[in-house]
Amino acid sequence: MLRYTLLYVFTLGCGTLPAQTASSPDSIAYHYAQTITREELQEHLQILAADDMEGRETGMPGQKKAAAYIAGYFAGLDLPAIIGDTSYYQTYPIAESEWKEPYVEIEGKRFAFLKDFYSFFRLTQPMDTSFSEITFAGYGIASEKYDDYQGLNVEHKAVMVLAGEPVSRDGQYYVTNTTNPSRFTQNLMASLGTKRSIAGIESAALVMVVDDDFEQHLRRYAIAANSPSLELQLEEKDNPSLIIISPEMAEALSGKRSLEKMQQRINKKGKPQTFTQNVAFGVNLQQNIHRLTSENV
Repeated sequence: MLRYTLLYVFTLGCGTLPAQTASSPDSIAYHYAQTITREELQEHLQILAADDMEGRETGMPGQKKAAAYIAGYFAGLDLPAIIGDTSYYQTYPIAESEWKEPYVEIEGKRFAFLKDFYSFFRLTQPMDTSFSEITFAGYGIASEKYDDYQGLNVEHKAVMVLAGEPVSRDGQYYVTNTTNPSRFTQNLMASLGTKRSIAGIESAALVMVVDDDFEQHLRRYAIAANSPSLELQLEEKDNPSLIIISPEMAEALSGKRSLEKMQQRINKKGKPQTFTQNVAFGVNLQQNIHRLTSENV
């Protein structure tokens, strides 16, 4: 009966049907829709949701068993294979990454993962290196109306930026020049991904984002940050490593300079504020990365 389910979906997807609608008793879609039964759908669901499918996690044995079940059912219906006329699978490469006890040591004081900093991102390259200075680059934004990186060289440097974007006291966002925020103030993960991929910082070694709501966000995202993550691997992107750090960790990096005052100046005038601070710190960011292959059916 799954054959008829597929036919029904296909018919609904066609935009050039005759005058009969899908709900008309005389239509092909209506006819085949009547052949779909609750019992058959429940049978397929019980198989695909069974314990031996192990949750069907992408790239794992359970997912491959589920794919094989669906492909076998297609073959039993004599549906033609569409991938090279021999397979029902559309394969794609993925990378699974998992953290290996990362830490940052500033002037001899060690800051710990999931206590003082965290990250959602897979590393392009593992990092175990030392720095002698930190470059503060405002909000870490490059846009037409506001650009923290204009005239700033961050090649091979560690860069510290503020979360969010500059906004005046009356609620005017400098990036959009309206009271509406830009893509730099979306949900945390989306805005961080935007800051990591913008032009101007590809050559930076490390980006540290100072989060004023660090404790709240850490409680919310700790499990996600510490769990193995999957990422589609079409091509390697030359993005810098990015971690989210606490205000206390930022204070250890900025010395006697007040980031709060820097932020106030930026928000008041809508003009970037940058500085470079001499500070000795080491960064150890390592991940276990496994290359996997998964498939759509």
